[in-house]
Amino acid sequence: MGIPHPATRGGPPTHLPLLVNFIRHHPDFLIRTFYYGSRRSGVVDHECIVKKIFVTVYTYIEFLWHVLMFRPHVIHLNTAFGCYALLRDAPIALTAWLFRLNLLSKLHGSLDEIIHSRNPAICALSWILFKGSRIIGVLTETERREFESQYRLGNKLRLVKNMVPPLATTTECTQYTFPKNDTHALFVSRIDPRKGLVDLIDALPLIVEDLPSFRVIVAGDGPSLEECKQAAENNGSSRYIYWLGWVDPSLFGELYSVAQLFIFPTNYSEGMPMALISAMQAGLPIITTRCKFANDFLIEDKHYLAINRRDPVDIQKQVIRLLNNKELQRHMKAENLKFVSAYSTESVGYEYVRLYNELSGTYRNDR
Repeated sequence: MGIPHPATRGGPPTHLPLLVNFIRHHPDFLIRTFYYGSRRSGVVDHECIVKKIFVTVYTYIEFLWHVLMFRPHVIHLNTAFGCYALLRDAPIALTAWLFRLNLLSKLHGSLDEIIHSRNPAICALSWILFKGSRIIGVLTETERREFESQYRLGNKLRLVKNMVPPLATTTECTQYTFPKNDTHALFVSRIDPRKGLVDLIDALPLIVEDLPSFRVIVAGDGPSLEECKQAAENNGSSRYIYWLGWVDPSLFGELYSVAQLFIFPTNYSEGMPMALISAMQAGLPIITTRCKFANDFLIEDKHYLAINRRDPVDIQKQVIRLLNNKELQRHMKAENLKFVSAYSTESVGYEYVRLYNELSGTYRNDR
């Protein structure tokens, strides 16, 4: 299995080590891993094309070495449906196809514009990835339908999950200090133009009019960070925001312990946003857009309040509605904790065990 380097940032470095550890302790499996892709992924905004080509070639050589040395029964490829990931992983899928290797390609995310692209290069790389894969794992039913409609993949497509890392909870914040009498909303994400932070910033003056104690904690960095800070300066809302920059996931528990709600106004389709499901794990009420994950698995007014994309007025409306309804907050907490239990290490781990057994031709009744 190829896994991201621990120094990288994002969702996969937080949950893939859990799967590796689970398989490593399963009596029927011997797992070999290697680091794939750039070790600066999520750390720097852009890498030069020469570096990307070098990393792609190096990843492929490392993959070949593992295949030749260990002759695996199953290859688990962690990838995404984006331009760079397709370019990096198509040679691996082509090799699996030519040598009839049992390849599971798990897509950690997908871009709508890539799924429906008519670009010949993207279509060719996509065809290679899917041709070489015996099983293709996707995170939402919506993605499954889209891939089936676009590529006619039949029973190759399977719905899979990410494991949710255990949450380091705390009763008080030790790394950061926030006024206890304020009402705190938490936003956790890599900050780029489509994550919706600017929409939240535009909504802040409206929210503070109704609730002067309202504050937003922003944990994350990215290419749009300075743009968002400037937008907050321009509309006078910077004094209501705590800019923390990138935060180590081990400290998220501290942030969840001081927040009253989690806001995620993303404009991406979002297969399984790990920060959102971690907030659910912490029992926080959720406000988010109707992304694929929310549409497929969550119920409005039970697990979350839905907001329209790029609609600051709707953000203000739903924030005030939630904070004025203590019963709704308690109900959401109970339902979200119940929902997240299906993403435990053991539950998700045995789902992958069954997939690996299917690929290798070993059929056992594993849970």
